Amino acid sequence: MVPASKPPPPIRPPFDSEFGREASAVRSTRAEVPPSAAGRIGARTARIDQLVHLATTLLGRLAPLDPRARLLASAVMRRDEVLLEAVLSKLDAELVPLAGAGRGKGG
Repeated sequence: MVPASKPPPPIRPPFDSEFGREASAVRSTRAEVPPSAAGRIGARTARIDQLVHLATTLLGRLAPLDPRARLLASAVMRRDEVLLEAVLSKLDAELVPLAGAGRGKGG
């Protein structure tokens, strides 16, 4: 018995001849940010960091089961600027009159 030979593989045209007309370009993996946008991003990041620091300080003073504390903790975890500002402004509006009343009695 004679061993059977394998048929030759199909002949394909060279890759370049098939796609020679198509051009492609690789984009830079690093996006160029205009200087003005970079400054705004840096300012926004600093603002969020400031809000997170203030919220973290206030969280230490609130009761753990207080719904405002839970919402504030969620805002800190997500670094949600809008939610941080809303909860902090609400807490500020509630705490400032209380602080003023406390000063009047003790002062």
